[in-house]
Amino acid sequence: TVSSGNDTMLRGAPGITTQRWHHIAVTVNLTQEVIYLDGTAHGTQQVHGIDYNADVVYIGCDAFGIASAKFVGDLDDLKIFDGALTPGEVAALAAH
Repeated sequence: TVSSGNDTMLRGAPGITTQRWHHIAVTVNLTQEVIYLDGTAHGTQQVHGIDYNADVVYIGCDAFGIASAKFVGDLDDLKIFDGALTPGEVAALAAH
């Protein structure tokens, strides 16, 4: 986890293999962010709510300008939900 001011970057799921697809999910509720790899939680951090009218969401890059933190690869079937999924719901999506 890296923080700067009001911005936070959640890192997790080390050891992602290349040359195959992976399911990556991040859930955010009023108190916690969780990152999942292939349906299994790999990182959590506490949060203090989200201002959905002001916060910017970065996908595939970071908000701090760190060149080494940019995603290199393809994204497919990107979904944004209007609430945090349960661990079971994330596992079900990863199984498809």
